[in-house]
Amino acid sequence: MQIRIRKNTISLLRSVYDKEIGRGRTVFVGSLPVSAESIPSEIDTKLKDHERLQLQRELEKIHSVREIQLEELAGRLLPVNLKRAVRWYDRQNSTDELAELARECREIWTEVLAAMVRAGVGRTRNRRKLVGQ
Repeated sequence: MQIRIRKNTISLLRSVYDKEIGRGRTVFVGSLPVSAESIPSEIDTKLKDHERLQLQRELEKIHSVREIQLEELAGRLLPVNLKRAVRWYDRQNSTDELAELARECREIWTEVLAAMVRAGVGRTRNRRKLVGQ
């Protein structure tokens, strides 16, 4: 089966031998959006087992590439989003819900700092010496 990706659509084509013309003929099986998380049932019923596996692998590859791109985008936009978050927190009144959100953000921020250190770009602590030491 041929899998063609054009813009935001995945087209599925199958070669079928045609006795009348004495060679293979391309038959359109179906199409689905590139953003599809799984194979739609109307296409799934038309696929053979090996074609289903081939399409599933292609979808997984597309999604893993997209996830890597989204992670990069998140990392590059982090400074801007942090500045916005500071302004948003400054406008809020204390609530239990806000406190829970802040706790969750602090936990994730700790993970971000640890990842920066692992990447070799994080902050290292310069502890101040106490007076008399």
